[in-house]
Amino acid sequence: MVLKPESEIFMRIPDDHGKQVLHPGLVVSSDDESVTVRLMDEIELQAELELFVHYEIKRQFMQQPVTVETVDESEDADVVRFLVTGEAFSAESRERYRVSAIASDAALDVGSESDCKVLDVSGTGFSFYAQDSYAVAQSLSVHFTFGDKQWPGTIVIMSAKDMDDKKRYGVRCTDGPLKNEIAAICREVERQQLRRLAGHVA
Repeated sequence: MVLKPESEIFMRIPDDHGKQVLHPGLVVSSDDESVTVRLMDEIELQAELELFVHYEIKRQFMQQPVTVETVDESEDADVVRFLVTGEAFSAESRERYRVSAIASDAALDVGSESDCKVLDVSGTGFSFYAQDSYAVAQSLSVHFTFGDKQWPGTIVIMSAKDMDDKKRYGVRCTDGPLKNEIAAICREVERQQLRRLAGHVA
């Protein structure tokens, strides 16, 4: 992430009600591995906190996962150094094209849980149910199973919502064989869905 000094950047942090809020800052310095930001809002950030930063580059609004490395508190404004933990990508919603996976056998192994139900799939990610708690911007190693195949990979949590007895997570695939194959998996889930609608066995 290489941004001009004094350019705007926003930190996405949940408020007390869990709503994601963008807090403004100004870039002090940046390189491919880190960005140092002067905060414009009074917000508390702690070392090792994972979150997303948003910024505009080449007239496109981007988001990127980072981790807080240091916080330098001062009377004027806090200065925070973030370490880049993943690639930048468009801040546009992945909701433009999703395929329901409810009726498929797609499942996910994540953390201590196995066979978590995958709810939908897109060309860049998917959503799933789980019992364990994960934070937005947290990166996780997973195994995605569909049919008789399994793909390892890394995901980043984009959204989290409490349900009655579980949590629903929306994620983006960021690394590994799963990132390379998720678009093909999405197309196959859609083909199976269309065959079911046509009265054929998937």
